[in-house]
Amino acid sequence: MHVILVRGLPSSEDKDKLRFCDEIREIKDSLAIDFCFSEISGNLTYLFGLKDNVKLYLERAFLDHSDEDILLIYLGHGWHTGLAIEGNIKNIITHEELGLIFAHHNGKLIFINDSCFALSLEEAMQYHAQEHLLIGSATKDYPTIGGIIKNTFHAWQNGLIYKPTTFIPHDANEEFVIRKIYDHILRRPELDSSKEGFFVDLRLGDYLDNLMFNNRRKLLIYQKQGA
Repeated sequence: MHVILVRGLPSSEDKDKLRFCDEIREIKDSLAIDFCFSEISGNLTYLFGLKDNVKLYLERAFLDHSDEDILLIYLGHGWHTGLAIEGNIKNIITHEELGLIFAHHNGKLIFINDSCFALSLEEAMQYHAQEHLLIGSATKDYPTIGGIIKNTFHAWQNGLIYKPTTFIPHDANEEFVIRKIYDHILRRPELDSSKEGFFVDLRLGDYLDNLMFNNRRKLLIYQKQGA
């Protein structure tokens, strides 16, 4: 398997201009230490920059590894129409552009998309003729609060179905509840009431649960160094 890690640029409205840089560093460390994927080992490609450059090298990476299984990870801003790679909606790698890249790939594809409107990328995944799986941090209609990459790695490494628990106070407004739950829940949440509010046991839905089944976990095979 080959990993392609793509980092988007911050937007003009981001107060923390290094938000993606800091998180991508942790992701690269986890890929190297926990899963043995790194640029030094030659099984990881790391891309960032302007749209045209990222798109060009993404096309090249998929062509160079056209017969291998690929884990594609994107961390950055997103929009309804694609990946806002430069942090704005003027320079987007569109669903169609991504789909045409995927169309020539002959291996299995897992795409972890940690951006707003993440699951809108299903439109691009439909171009991929082989077995594929899209894991998104938000549905096609909502922004995201992030964290899906680390949570997926944790679940993968431990063979777990990721089930976070969050607390919702009784006096929470509708916006707060949506930000906490939005449309990730494809099943009814379990509510444990208390005097102050509810502890909600969330499941992130079939698109993540399926990944944890044994027949899906074989898509990402890793060995410890020296194993």
